[in-house]
Amino acid sequence: MAVMLVVFYFFLIRPEQKRRKETEEMLASIRKGTKVRTAGGILGEVISMNEGEVVLQIAKNVRINILRANISTVESARLAEAEKTADKSSDKSSDKEPEAGSDESSAEAKDKA
Repeated sequence: MAVMLVVFYFFLIRPEQKRRKETEEMLASIRKGTKVRTAGGILGEVISMNEGEVVLQIAKNVRINILRANISTVESARLAEAEKTADKSSDKSSDKEPEAGSDESSAEAKDKA
């Protein structure tokens, strides 16, 4: 019985606590000008906020009020991470591109001949 409780704790309860803590930290980090995505998939920029609500600008002169709890991701952070990984992958692929380009051009020359 005790073993089952330990298993439930490590596989169910603890991961949920971690997710909840990360979500709370993400919501606390939201500031004016932050780009966020709502649970409904709407992407917008935070214009103003109070304790429970956030005003998002989703297009020019289009603002909506949403509950803070409906924010699912902070896009500014995701974009920064994506740019870092893209830079790393482009650095690695830039070393390999001339070889691939020469192989393609020689293969095209053979096809034409």
